[in-house]
Formats: sequence, structure tokens, C-alpha cells
Amino acid sequence: LTEEMVNNVSDDGRLLDRETQWLSRGLAEACLKYINSAGSGDQLRVCAYEFTYLPVLAALKRAHDRGVDVQIIYHDTKHDNDPNRAAIATAKLPAAIVHPRTRTAIPHNKFIVKLAAGKPPLVWTGSTNFTDSGFYGQTNVGHVTADATTVKT
Repeated sequence: LTEEMVNNVSDDGRLLDRETQWLSRGLAEACLKYINSAGSGDQLRVCAYEFTYLPVLAALKRAHDRGVDVQIIYHDTKHDNDPNRAAIATAKLPAAIVHPRTRTAIPHNKFIVKLAAGKPPLVWTGSTNFTDSGFYGQTNVGHVTADATTVKT
């Protein structure tokens, strides 16, 4: 896959490349739909180990721009060429919403909590890192749950 193929995604989360559609099996589309479903006044809390898939970062930037309270904790290796930091800069995510985590060796988290007034909290989680290979090169899963115990932990 080329960078052009994996980043060929409409603002509403549709994959525009046939090969990536097939490889995604609906996984990338479901994650983007989840982010895009957040409206003004909602909150998205993201915790990410690998965080380089630009369509997800762009969807989070658009959510922030439309009034969603977005906060992102990501793994920062502290190296000059950290890929997460580079992707965050490319996506132009505001510094106020991104928070590096450097205290644990491998904080292998990958989830997005959605909080909306009057609705049960939701969480998107699973085995999928927010990377090209996480969505297209591996057999990963993503789940959305409203189970209060799962969301709380």
C-alpha cells in the first residue's frame, strides 16, 4: 500500500481506494464513524500507543474544530524522530489537546472514550493501533461498548 492509498479518505470517513476498503474489512470506517459521531459539547478521550494514521488524526482535528472537547494521551519515545509526534504535527493537532506519555516503557493503550450529555459513555477499543498497518496490514478488531464497568476501567 502507498501513503496515497491509505490516506485517500473522505472527511465523512469513507475509504476512497478499493484496495484499502477490502483490507480494512470495515475497521477503519467504523473507527472514523465513531469519531465523526461526536458533536459539539461531546468529549472524546483518546489514549494511543501508536498514533500515526493520518485519517484518524484528521478526524480528531475536525471534531475539535466543531466544538468537541478532544484530549489525547499518546506514547512519546522521547527520540527526535518520534513517529507519533511527527504525525501530530502533520495533522496540525493543537498542542493544548495532545499530551505525551513518557513514564511507562510500553503504554500499549488504544481506546477512545466518548462522553455525551444524557447518554451512557461509550468506548472504542480493541487490538488496533491507530496506524496504517493496524487498520490495513494486520487482522485486528475494534469494539464499541457502553458497558459502564468496561468504560470506567
